[in-house]
Amino acid sequence: MRLKQPAFAAVALILMIAAGNEAMTANFGTRRIMPLPVVTTPPVSLPDDKVRTALIAGKLDQTQQGRIAQQAHAYLVEEPLSSDALWMISTRQKAHQRPATLALAERVSRRAAYTQFALFLASSEDNDLAATMKHLDRLLTVFPDMGTEALAKLAASTASSEIRAALRPMAKRPWFGAFLLQAVENAPDGNSLFQLLDETNALAGTPS
Repeated sequence: MRLKQPAFAAVALILMIAAGNEAMTANFGTRRIMPLPVVTTPPVSLPDDKVRTALIAGKLDQTQQGRIAQQAHAYLVEEPLSSDALWMISTRQKAHQRPATLALAERVSRRAAYTQFALFLASSEDNDLAATMKHLDRLLTVFPDMGTEALAKLAASTASSEIRAALRPMAKRPWFGAFLLQAVENAPDGNSLFQLLDETNALAGTPS
């Protein structure tokens, strides 16, 4: 059967399109595609423990503190739930702003050592004994090695009956033995030390 001219032309066009598609596919498959450039920025990190210790001890100048705060702000963009970054930012804030930032840092994590130490110092300065003991306990339960300075400061205050009373519920905490060793060295007088040992039942079971 002989195809009419329009029909033949249509079939030829279809074959040409198919052949062209195969050729394009073959050419595309062998063509080297240049990779698109990937723009990356180095990850933001926070200062190490050496710098953090110097920061909380007040041993850095204003320029260094400002640089750390800027670094912490940048870190929060990538890691919004960073207690350490929030604490670093608080070190550059005004006094009336700092408590809210530290409270937020603690909400993010109660296991952040520098946040708890900052809260311990702030509570101590505010003469909030209950809060001071709470933050000290949280700090030393997780990071006992950070307690030397805090325990020495506390031991030097054992002449206060209020502080000794606040210590009584802590007598069974895992860090209390280390505190007693600090008290032996730093208690203001022998009478205060004896009262502390007696009131916390530390002498119970000791041979007379």
